[in-house]
Amino acid sequence: MALIVTTACFAMGFVPSNASNASESPVAGVPIAELTSWEKSLRKAGALPAEVVEFEEMPRGIPTAELPEAEEYLNSSPKVFSIYLAGVRRGAQDEQRELRPGALFADTKPVRTCESLREISLPESTIDAATVNHRDQLCRVAVTVIRAAAGDPVKVYVALPATNWNGRFRGTGGGGYAGGDISSLNGPVTKGYAVGATDTGNGKGTANFALDASGKPAWGLMRENAYGGIHDMTIVGKALTEAFYGKDPRYSYFVGGSTGGRQALTEAERFPQDYEGILALYPAIARDRYVPAQLWP
Repeated sequence: MALIVTTACFAMGFVPSNASNASESPVAGVPIAELTSWEKSLRKAGALPAEVVEFEEMPRGIPTAELPEAEEYLNSSPKVFSIYLAGVRRGAQDEQRELRPGALFADTKPVRTCESLREISLPESTIDAATVNHRDQLCRVAVTVIRAAAGDPVKVYVALPATNWNGRFRGTGGGGYAGGDISSLNGPVTKGYAVGATDTGNGKGTANFALDASGKPAWGLMRENAYGGIHDMTIVGKALTEAFYGKDPRYSYFVGGSTGGRQALTEAERFPQDYEGILALYPAIARDRYVPAQLWP
């Protein structure tokens, strides 16, 4: 039985990626003058230099096909940048407030090398990579899952702390049409969690996944995006955690907002054995009502 916590609001907007080198080339498809204009508007809204750098990464994470819609949104009103900035700061405050849980086991050292995880066998799965990032000492594993019943590949990403594992596994959700993102591993793993993320078979993060090449409904991918991919991630993530540390996580939690909030509720309903605790933030449910409501003048 999982403990479920949910919040009742739904928010839309763009989620920035982690900041990187601000000297990278401009976003393909977006004129440099437009990027410069956005940055000026952000500074006018009170953004600090680090917040401007973080904003520069946000357009790079938007699929090319969705850039025109993103441009229209960002150019719609100066208030957009104030709203964006407020959301970024709230997120940063929430992350800072999250405490690092204490270790649940006396010995949390890995019992095998990260690279050796490629040798283990997982049902209906292929381990594509298992490498240590020597900068942050994290074992990062990439897996492709193809369930015979579904037939569509689902990418799963797992990050495992090489030191100071807290004894817990944490699953993460997605946003919009994206089932999840590899960048969502970065925050929880610094708190000592073994963490999982997945694209649920929709690597591009657009609505196009719902139709196959002939224009017919892609039911297999829709099921993976709806619930199957998150369950796959959970099974694979827990198995890799056990293989790496030599023991199962004592507790497992799932945290997601928007689409991730919907995934959280679906996990609780379909696979209640997956997690001891589930945090469903502003779940994107009742689309037949909230999508038309957003179009109301």
